[in-house]
Amino acid sequence: MKEPLQLPTIDTCAASLSVISGFGFDASSDDYKVVVLVMNAKYSRYGTLVYSSKAGAWRRIADLPGDTSYLSSGPGVLVEGKLHFLAKETARGAYIVSLDLATEMYRELEAPNPN
Repeated sequence: MKEPLQLPTIDTCAASLSVISGFGFDASSDDYKVVVLVMNAKYSRYGTLVYSSKAGAWRRIADLPGDTSYLSSGPGVLVEGKLHFLAKETARGAYIVSLDLATEMYRELEAPNPN
């Protein structure tokens, strides 16, 4: 039986307000990735850390776009190689933030209208 993967620890900083994660497979690079979004109290923004099983290391990528004041506390939902998180801004309301695991780029999508 194979040993379970042990992720190296990351320092999310004592000033972190919220930590949200997601996991998925990037077929384009044949790589499993763990994504951690960390809300930093000092900057009021979500920073993004990605762990690559191929590289065996964490690295920081672009921050979550926009003035996101809230992300759902559940894990990201993987659909077609992209992790999706429910987000909310005071001025604009709810929307979905999608992180493409292949390009590691964010995209914003409108949330479905419940009415």
